[in-house]
Amino acid sequence: MKVFFHLAANTCVALLLFITGIITQPLAVISFILYALLPYLDIVFLFFYLLITEKKKEPKDLISALKKEDFLASGRTYVFHSPEFTLGIMLLTIYYPVLVLLLISLVLHLVLDILEYYHKNKSLFFLRRWSLVWHLAQFMRKP
Repeated sequence: MKVFFHLAANTCVALLLFITGIITQPLAVISFILYALLPYLDIVFLFFYLLITEKKKEPKDLISALKKEDFLASGRTYVFHSPEFTLGIMLLTIYYPVLVLLLISLVLHLVLDILEYYHKNKSLFFLRRWSLVWHLAQFMRKP
């Protein structure tokens, strides 16, 4: 989904959490909204991939290749979309409760991405490609 939809969804949820009293600090509300952008750090990995494999060096070429990319179904490793990353954040919330906001925001982001992809392709088969373990298994399987 577009950045706008992620920010809008996180803003609505953050305001709802603030109104209900679950979040009481205004800074936490702002943090929750900005957490929607965390999975977009995966774009850095995509730029690196395009730079190395596609030999795209001009910014204009990188941006045009980026627009053509189907992030969700590409089969590339996006660390911040992986279930392992989400599980890691979930485990960290045991010791650092402040990360609960990050976890909720991350799950909301992933749900929006899954809904978008399912709406386009009517399949959830792509989800296995988000797993770092799946990518490792594919790498080990190659002769």
